[in-house]
Amino acid sequence: MQSKDSIARLITALLLALGLALPAAALAQPHSVVSNTIPKPPRFHFGGGLQAMQSVGAFADSVSGGIGAGANARYNLDSRGIFAIRGDIVFQVYGNERKNIPFPTAPRVTLEQNTSNSIVNYAIGPQIMWPTGSVRPYVNGFIGGSYFSTSTSLEGSRDEGEPFASSENFHDNTFSYGGGGGLHIPFKTGRVPVALDIGARYVHNGTAQYLKPGSIQDNGNEYFVNPIKGPANFIVYTLGVSVGAVSSRDRSPY
Repeated sequence: MQSKDSIARLITALLLALGLALPAAALAQPHSVVSNTIPKPPRFHFGGGLQAMQSVGAFADSVSGGIGAGANARYNLDSRGIFAIRGDIVFQVYGNERKNIPFPTAPRVTLEQNTSNSIVNYAIGPQIMWPTGSVRPYVNGFIGGSYFSTSTSLEGSRDEGEPFASSENFHDNTFSYGGGGGLHIPFKTGRVPVALDIGARYVHNGTAQYLKPGSIQDNGNEYFVNPIKGPANFIVYTLGVSVGAVSSRDRSPY
């Protein structure tokens, strides 16, 4: 475990160092003159998509993985999008417990109790992308945090709407960092470019406290939680779409 964590730290450090070094190299490259009839490409890009989480190391002994969704925003620091600042937020559900319980004052009425275990990871950091092509590989590094939460809600046994009551049973917030990469595949260009975004990120959370299905035990009108404390590192795989904000009609080539 120590060796895997050391490798992860080394990879992250290299990514961050590369992120700091590449802008200077990019500025040193000669620029081709672009016709002033072409609108300036957008600097802001927004994206989102489906996500799958794979637990690694000791975390995998307690949690097999999760599914969820994520969103991101990217600001290009140059016109070709080689260097950018990117922020991500990811919501993952890694466990659910559902059971029917009688209504306290009406035992003939059945309620459905759902306990959900989730992680929200938020991060920001540099991204470096290949400048051109039908497939543009990228790498990034980031720092941020992960919020582990377990909540329980109640709804009618045949109710497919919103729950009428819910409570958070346990939570923990940890500092996180990591790195990743992926493929940016443009399929629409112009003032509002659209691209497919396929990627993966390693998230190092260090030691965290969290619950899994079965960690809450009911005892009459009370309940007891048995949190797990240990490494909680994972990989997030993304399949999403990135959309550029409408570009201004600034005809400057830079």
